[in-house]
Amino acid sequence: MNMFLSESSTNQNNIGVLAIVGMGGVEKTKLAQLAHNDENVHKHFDLTSRACVSEDFDVLRVTKAFLESVTKTPWETDNIELLRVELKKNLRDKRFFFVLDDLWNDKYSDWDELVSLLISGKTGSSVIITTCHRKVVDDVLPTFGRLRVLSLSRYRNITTLPETIGNLLQLRYLNLTDTEITRLSDTICNLYYLQTLILSCCSKLT
Repeated sequence: MNMFLSESSTNQNNIGVLAIVGMGGVEKTKLAQLAHNDENVHKHFDLTSRACVSEDFDVLRVTKAFLESVTKTPWETDNIELLRVELKKNLRDKRFFFVLDDLWNDKYSDWDELVSLLISGKTGSSVIITTCHRKVVDDVLPTFGRLRVLSLSRYRNITTLPETIGNLLQLRYLNLTDTEITRLSDTICNLYYLQTLILSCCSKLT
């Protein structure tokens, strides 16, 4: 969290993304809630909001949830285009902090539609994603070229990192503590800005 608060005012990227990945029951949601409710977050960001995504990723529902949160007004319409326009208008020139909790969907098209709304925000805006779905790590997260922090600690289903990890050119922190990972992808060498790589208790790493 200190990373978002300290770097957001000078970072040239529009959105910083923190992914919290792990099995069910490791309190990913609780951690995201603590960040969302932090007093310093509310002081630093113009807008804060949280949406629970779950298996049924509905862009309309998530868009409406964010819009109702930032405007403090209920929106009865299901006109997605109207909701998109209003959300983009309300995010324009605002530094926001959003949480996408319990993400399962790995379809790039759905992500592309949602991210296109968020890029209207002010430089330094931040998004936290929580997920227990390996496909999100493999396919969706690498599309976030601005991802700076990624923790896969204690996620035992991971044995290798996808080759696309090398696409996260802005990644600065990678935590693989206590995972079943057996090797590191060669593309990790592309992560020129990586400052911290934690490999504690990776007993199968060769």
